[in-house]
Amino acid sequence: MAIIADSAACLAASNSRCTPRNEVSSDSSAFTRALGVAPARTGRLKVRPDLSLPGHPEVFAVGDIAALTDAKGRVVPGVAQGAMQGGAFVAKLIA
Repeated sequence: MAIIADSAACLAASNSRCTPRNEVSSDSSAFTRALGVAPARTGRLKVRPDLSLPGHPEVFAVGDIAALTDAKGRVVPGVAQGAMQGGAFVAKLIA
């Protein structure tokens, strides 16, 4: 699914977004606003345990951009190891 921010139109598509930083960039903020998803106060996107965005099981955030908490409620640090594990996990979910 693709969201066109200016018109909020949904189109069938297969796509991904790369945000090479640890907070929502200005170009991605239009995308997240169109989804109705607000970043956490840290600038990262709140995700569910499966790394999907709340209310959008078809959209995933992986790595530095994801604000994930573990089973004990601790924030998982945005480090390369977590990004690699998250990427492999999400790839299996959507494969």
